[in-house]
Amino acid sequence: MLRLHSLLFLFSLSLCSHHFAQKGLKKTDNYREGIHIGYRAEIGGFKAYQDIKAYYNSQRPWLAQSLSENLWMHGFDFSLGTQSDFGGASIFTISYSTRKDKVKGELPNGNSFKRSVKISQFNIDIIDAWWTPFHKAGFDFGFGLMPIGLTWVKFGTQLNGEKPEIGPFAKKSFDFTRAFFNMDAYTCFHIDLVRRSSDKNTGIRFQLFYSLGWFSNTNDLILLNRELNPNSFENYRQRTLVQTSHWGLKTLLFL
Repeated sequence: MLRLHSLLFLFSLSLCSHHFAQKGLKKTDNYREGIHIGYRAEIGGFKAYQDIKAYYNSQRPWLAQSLSENLWMHGFDFSLGTQSDFGGASIFTISYSTRKDKVKGELPNGNSFKRSVKISQFNIDIIDAWWTPFHKAGFDFGFGLMPIGLTWVKFGTQLNGEKPEIGPFAKKSFDFTRAFFNMDAYTCFHIDLVRRSSDKNTGIRFQLFYSLGWFSNTNDLILLNRELNPNSFENYRQRTLVQTSHWGLKTLLFL
């Protein structure tokens, strides 16, 4: 019930944000509708996922190469929206980002192996709005808020090409209804820098954002931990619950 109330509250807030954003934009001469598309990067966060990889490396000191313990996911961002000299808004933003880390090695018995670990994230932002009231050297500066979005996070691994079934997103057991109701909610705060063309019809927007996850126990990596660390996963249950809050960057074209 508390989760439902929170969703309703933030949905109402998003409607208010959209109303005031549109009201302000239409007063300007350079208001224009179009698409926003570009590059997206997720930086940091997902500490439990990084901890599992770090433990994998620590238990295999004989490896000449280790799994990367950093997390910088790359992907794209697409939405329909508006833009003006003093801000903008977008609806139903769809984004996807992913990262795969690989390691090759040789077991103590002489057998060679290949291991890969992958994280993927799919987001739906219901509505987003930003205000850029500051202007300097042809750039517009400001900040914004995305009150509520939904995200799917998928984790997977392969050993010598073999891919075990892990979680509700595994291909052989995928259930769309189950996956939908296991989506996480989040709020996003961001700082924006906009450069528009001389005719104001196109432009580019740079954004630094912080994605704040609402919950920390909906993505459980116990199955991934069991695959990577089969001799220890039962003793490290606390490291498998993922908190999805993290920083990120966007570079978007407005067309």
